[in-house]
Amino acid sequence: MTPLAVGRVILESQCSAAIGGFDGCCRQTFCCTALWFLCCIVLSQPLHPANADDSRVLQAVSGGDVSQFNQPSQAGPQRSREVPPVTPAMRCITNDEVRGPFYAGSVPRNPAIIRDAQLNDIATVGRFCWIVGERGVVLSSEDAGQTWIEQMLPVDCSLKSVCFLTNQIGWIAGMEPVVATGQQQAILLMTRDGGASWTRIQNAPSARNSVDFNVPAIGSTTSISPIADREIPIEALPGILHLQYFGLTDAVAITLPESASIPGDAASPTAFRTADGGLTWRPLDHDQSAGRWTTADFISADEGIAAGEQRAYASIVSTRAVTTGPPLPTAQAIHGTSLNNDLSGWMAGDGAWLLHTDNAGITWTPAPGRLPPELINLLDFQTVAHRGSVVLAAGAPGHFIVRSADAGQTWQTVTLSTTAPVRSLHFIDEQTVLAVGALGAIHLSTDAGATWRTVRGEGLRTACLVMVTSTESLPLSLLAETSGEQGFRSVAVSLAPQFLESRFRSQTEEASAGRQAMSRVGGNAFSSDWMFARDPQQATYSVSQLLAAWNTRTEGQLRELLPWRIARQIRMWRPAVIVVQRSGEQDVVAEILTQVLPAAVRMAAQPDSVAGLSGSLAGQPWQVSRVVVSTSSDVATPLRFTSQTLLNRLATTTGLIAGAVEEILMSAAPADLRQENHYHVLPLESDQPEDSATPPGLMVRLRTTIGADARRSVVPLFPEQL
Repeated sequence: MTPLAVGRVILESQCSAAIGGFDGCCRQTFCCTALWFLCCIVLSQPLHPANADDSRVLQAVSGGDVSQFNQPSQAGPQRSREVPPVTPAMRCITNDEVRGPFYAGSVPRNPAIIRDAQLNDIATVGRFCWIVGERGVVLSSEDAGQTWIEQMLPVDCSLKSVCFLTNQIGWIAGMEPVVATGQQQAILLMTRDGGASWTRIQNAPSARNSVDFNVPAIGSTTSISPIADREIPIEALPGILHLQYFGLTDAVAITLPESASIPGDAASPTAFRTADGGLTWRPLDHDQSAGRWTTADFISADEGIAAGEQRAYASIVSTRAVTTGPPLPTAQAIHGTSLNNDLSGWMAGDGAWLLHTDNAGITWTPAPGRLPPELINLLDFQTVAHRGSVVLAAGAPGHFIVRSADAGQTWQTVTLSTTAPVRSLHFIDEQTVLAVGALGAIHLSTDAGATWRTVRGEGLRTACLVMVTSTESLPLSLLAETSGEQGFRSVAVSLAPQFLESRFRSQTEEASAGRQAMSRVGGNAFSSDWMFARDPQQATYSVSQLLAAWNTRTEGQLRELLPWRIARQIRMWRPAVIVVQRSGEQDVVAEILTQVLPAAVRMAAQPDSVAGLSGSLAGQPWQVSRVVVSTSSDVATPLRFTSQTLLNRLATTTGLIAGAVEEILMSAAPADLRQENHYHVLPLESDQPEDSATPPGLMVRLRTTIGADARRSVVPLFPEQL
């Protein structure tokens, strides 16, 4: 019998009795320390129980003798297997400590911000569950997702991935901005007490002093200085998007595309492996120029699938990424992957795109049963998960999940009670499934996804939808005052991002920067729309040229699809106010948005079918109360936002908050636009005569009242000084 078969027999026969069941670490590995035993057999690596309790678990699984699994491998020289050095542990908090009035920095975090922060990933071990999200949010549950404890790290960061081996030992990973450059560097933390405290994995000061850890600036040709054998220290690793551990020392990670470079490579890798617990990382070899992988799933440290931008994907075999789907000239991306131990797998992405494999990604085919073609223009998948013959996929909009109970032969749509995008799906067991996403929503199913119940974030929506034409032109002062100070939930959308020509090195890096900038000024979400992305040549087009190019791309359907894609955003986020933000005096996309928005607002409000969709697929109609558009620099209006506005509740100014966030965006917006913006009202068909007058405040004199569903509770930071 092979070592893998022996490991599986022992695991399946004894793990349940010794520990009480097993499940996946980051969806595909096992829920208990028995995983270390299995991985060590398969990979011929020594075993490292975390403590005496872990040793007893291993003895129970192996019949009492674990010494046979501590022999060194004869396959070749071994790298250091040291567990990362102990650094001071940090405990989770529920409120940021504010330094004092007139501070320069992000909007301080509090329970209200924790409650509606975007959630990005899920890990489970039996009934124990963990979820991570933006602004360092960490949620935990001990009853299979019925109730949740809400906390956050003391570090304000974007957490993208979580992985647990047991109900005590786990890791969380993501990114935080480097103040000097605005780029995103990795953050990786470990817990040995189930998440009660977290220890950051980092190199000893003596090791750091001998290596150049600087991440190169945008557009720079300078490479990160590697240490021995092309290893990169964790301090120099780009932001982590996906992480899976297979024991205390072995792990794989997917990082932000092109934020690091290795000498001699044609492009920067995004798939890395560690053998020392996360202190140093080595890029996986690749058969072609490194792909911009942004999502992955592994069934072992040596076998998995990876995918990402431009619909590129690869199969991970041993230490090599073999490209099976080369990048295409498209802004569409693959956002979700799922791979099970039976070698079946799924990938999902923009435009309701789904592929299936039966051999761990060596070959891929479309789903046996095709989805309704009208979903292509409506649904952008963000995540996919499968268990047995049940396949679930979801994304934006988030008011339904696509489900198959027969391995993709047939498909149904299952309605959710919220509309914001779903970011992650995860099977706890054969019947219990979690779905999480924007505005802090958590959905729970106990029948393998056939029906769902929202257990957190029920009924939340946004008050303000900001439409930008470039990520770096986010109206930070407006957002700091409207969301940070006044508590109105907000989202920003880039409807026509620049594809392959941006100040950022990848679409994913740009979206991550926009998401962090939004959250740090008090906003909730940021996204880009692939359908009308502009290539480098189109960035200089006139209005008529750009409309003609888009009409060709949409095969003559531009007149219907452009307003529908905007109406889709309106129904998804359900705002009271829409803001169109120009990026400069000559902003072609802003001109087009101004022309199309009245039709899009009307389309979002009508109950009739649109774009070939009807009923629950199209979403519930929604009426926008106001649309405002930023003016040129020489036009003044009563509605203005400046960097000098005093925020009484936050006890600082909009400029001090916005200035601390601008570096994340590497903003190239003109200085006058960053200092002051004026807005005028765009008349709508439903407006009364008095509605067309520009108000002195964004949320002033609205026809509808904005309640707790679209606004956080707010309290002064320093009430004694008001």
